[in-house]
Amino acid sequence: MAEIAVENPANQVPPHKKQLPSSIPNIDTLDGIGTDGNDEYSTLKKLERHLEYIQLQEEYIKDEQRSLKRELVRAQEEIKRIQSVPLVIGQFMEAIDQK
Repeated sequence: MAEIAVENPANQVPPHKKQLPSSIPNIDTLDGIGTDGNDEYSTLKKLERHLEYIQLQEEYIKDEQRSLKRELVRAQEEIKRIQSVPLVIGQFMEAIDQK
C-alpha cells in the first residue's frame, strides 16, 4: 500500500491565533520626537505622517475584512452545496427504484 503523509494538526497554530508582527513604529522612537522639544513644526509633521500611515493601514484592514467576509459567505454556500449532494443522490436512487 502507498503511504500518505499527514500533518499533525496539533502542532499547527490556527491562523486566527498567530501573532502578527507589529509594523506600526512606536511613537516615542520616531526621529526627533522626545529628544528635542524645540522644533514643534517638525514634530507636528512627523506625527501627521504617522497618522496618515495609521489611517492607510486602517483602510487596508477594513478592505481586507470586507474581502474575508465575502469569502466566508462563499465558503458557507459551498459547504451547504456539498452537504446537499447526498440528498440529491438519494432522491435520484429512489426515483430509479420506483421505476
